[in-house]
Amino acid sequence: MNNINRQYSCLTTRGSVEHCQGLWKYSDLLVNCKVNVLYYFPKYTILNQDTILAGPCWLVGVDKNADTFVVVDINYVGEIKKNDKIHVKPKVWSDSLKTDAQLFITGFVFQEDKLQRLMCSVKHAYFGEFLP
Repeated sequence: MNNINRQYSCLTTRGSVEHCQGLWKYSDLLVNCKVNVLYYFPKYTILNQDTILAGPCWLVGVDKNADTFVVVDINYVGEIKKNDKIHVKPKVWSDSLKTDAQLFITGFVFQEDKLQRLMCSVKHAYFGEFLP
């Protein structure tokens, strides 16, 4: 079992969260904003045949308008905890990085009902950068 499955009790089978994630609208983050972190997924790697693939880190957060959304960062390696308030800013991503990031994020089925509900409350996912 790889680290991401062990750490988050995730399965990689079809389920309701995969359906919800398939409905997310991905786009570039356009403005700087402050986010209250609800859940954080650190950067991780997986071995696919003889190739090591590096996934992005991402968080589920809420803004001052109580909108729940995902922000994805390809480079951040620090620690972020639930209820941390962090700033995120726009960052230009290549189309191939965006596609790869979506593939890493989509498809996790969380065993905890609370996490399933949280993932299904998200409507938008943004490509951006976390500020330390």
